[in-house]
Amino acid sequence: MTTGTSTNSGSTGTSSSIILGGSGTDTGTSVALDPAQNFYVAGDTNSGNFPSPSSLAAGGGTDAFVAKLGPKVGLTFTCSGTGCPGTNPTVSPNPVGVGSQVTFDYAIYNLGDPVTGVVFTDNFGSNVSLGTPAGATCGTPSGGTVVCTITGTVGTTATNTTPTHVRIPVTAPSTAPNGTQITNSATLSVLGTGFQVSSTPQSAQVNDFSVSMVPPSAATVIAGGVATFTAKVSAVPLNTGGFPGSVSLACASLPPQSTCDFGTNNPIPNMSNGPQSRVFEIKTTARITTPASLFRGGPSYALWMPIFGAGLLGAGISRKRRFLLGAFFAVILGIALSQAGCGGGGSSSTTTGTPTGTYTVIVNATGGATRSTTLQLTVE
Repeated sequence: MTTGTSTNSGSTGTSSSIILGGSGTDTGTSVALDPAQNFYVAGDTNSGNFPSPSSLAAGGGTDAFVAKLGPKVGLTFTCSGTGCPGTNPTVSPNPVGVGSQVTFDYAIYNLGDPVTGVVFTDNFGSNVSLGTPAGATCGTPSGGTVVCTITGTVGTTATNTTPTHVRIPVTAPSTAPNGTQITNSATLSVLGTGFQVSSTPQSAQVNDFSVSMVPPSAATVIAGGVATFTAKVSAVPLNTGGFPGSVSLACASLPPQSTCDFGTNNPIPNMSNGPQSRVFEIKTTARITTPASLFRGGPSYALWMPIFGAGLLGAGISRKRRFLLGAFFAVILGIALSQAGCGGGGSSSTTTGTPTGTYTVIVNATGGATRSTTLQLTVE
């Protein structure tokens, strides 16, 4: 007795034939299929060698049987012919920048019957952080491993261009020693069966970057002037594919009332073709001093009245007394003016602009991680 068909029906039905029976007369009377693609066959048999592990028989003569026939599992990571990826999983980008995301894209081919309950176990390692996988529902990661279930039926792969995909995104560490590799591998299994197949591990190279100043890294300007510098960003290590990510430049710890301008060439798209340099300006602000008001309105004007009074009185007194009175009122006026200058209700002078001094400015390069260098700016 034969069950199943020999035709490929895509994501439903069966794609292989199964022979069930013995050397005698076997008759199938009914067949059913469950959601896990298991066949249940019922009928009669008088074969003494009917496969007993698959049957429940009454014994003696013609017996009734019920047999469960599971699908033929043919899941694989292996692909041959045109349309196959060069590696499985494919790794993108490779190399990957520190602190950036790399995706391992697994193509799963089914050369057997459509199956459900496919478990995808991914080994992503302990030195990276796991993103949200696509193509499967995953549990909580533990010890660098995550167990996922592929939802629904994994159908028979008709061609190399129609596999089931599971994509595993991981983020590289923000600090990675030279030569760091992120390695990923996966295993497929099917619930209720002993089937298991593993992929070939694939790796991504992790590249860092550095920022430095192109000499000269020091400048002196008069307040209101502009200092020009050049920063260079390089992949680390060199000559290993560069740095694939974008890097943004910015200044920190600037002098008061100054700005840093990198123009329109910021951020740097990548360093895939070697180091990149960027010219930038630090613009200072001219200093302006606003003097305090010498006299204020109000009672202070009354200080002038004794002086004018002295002048009037002096017209009728001796020269010696006029001299003594003039000296006296001069002292009084000096005391009044000194009180105003010391904050006795008067205003003090103010200075705006970039103060004099020597400043250490930080230049930050940020791209998944932040790398820094310094320059020195003296303002006169």
